[in-house]
Amino acid sequence: MRKNFLNLVILVSIAGIIIITARDYFLAKKLKNITENKNTSIISQPITPSSTKNNNSEVPCQNKFFNFKKGTVWRYKLISQIEVNKEKQTIDTFFTNKIIEASGSSIIIESQFKGEEEKIVNALICKEKGVYGFPFPTQFINFIKLNSPILLLPSEEKLKKGGEWPTVSLANFGISLSNKIINEAKQSLLNLGYIDTLTIQSQLKFNPSFFKLGDFKARSFNYELGKNIGFLNLNLDLNLESLGKIKIVLKLVEFKAGP
Repeated sequence: MRKNFLNLVILVSIAGIIIITARDYFLAKKLKNITENKNTSIISQPITPSSTKNNNSEVPCQNKFFNFKKGTVWRYKLISQIEVNKEKQTIDTFFTNKIIEASGSSIIIESQFKGEEEKIVNALICKEKGVYGFPFPTQFINFIKLNSPILLLPSEEKLKKGGEWPTVSLANFGISLSNKIINEAKQSLLNLGYIDTLTIQSQLKFNPSFFKLGDFKARSFNYELGKNIGFLNLNLDLNLESLGKIKIVLKLVEFKAGP
């Protein structure tokens, strides 16, 4: 059970990195039941670009499809089901992201699940080629040995229909996750009026000589970005008959820009 669960988590975290959020929440719940240790803050070190040899130096944080102001708050609803060997675990909860520090080429985001004392802190680093890091509550990602950092958002010239960028690559395993903007639109959101949105399709590619994924029913998923906001939603449904099933729904339910 434990081995299959770990294999499933590693695989689907590549297919959709936000899944790690659900996995970490499950493990935090289990850990809380067997320990009296009540840490109030956990700092997750950011994965930063490994070299400047590609002329990818740090720049001030500016991207029209994210908000980098200190004090900005996002509140998300997270519904998730993980089923392994017919054992099903379900999440139906909320978590909040808040920018607690913003200076120059980096920002610090503090995340907290509803009803939890524990806080998780992550950083985003702004480079010439885009924004690197991960803005959702997880520590597991630091245990994955990546060949390249996580490119969350590309430079602004690519943020239009047809724009493409790689999120992450695990060349040693023949796996990569790439993104393509498939739609631009205006839509009403919360109490914010009509905003510009992008629909992005993330595509998993793998080398079958490394993984036998004949039962992999879905190799892509979609999510949306909002101008001056960031992530709006994500829907993912994976069915891996030999490992398990994953369903994730992530939806922005509240947003407040910093002063």
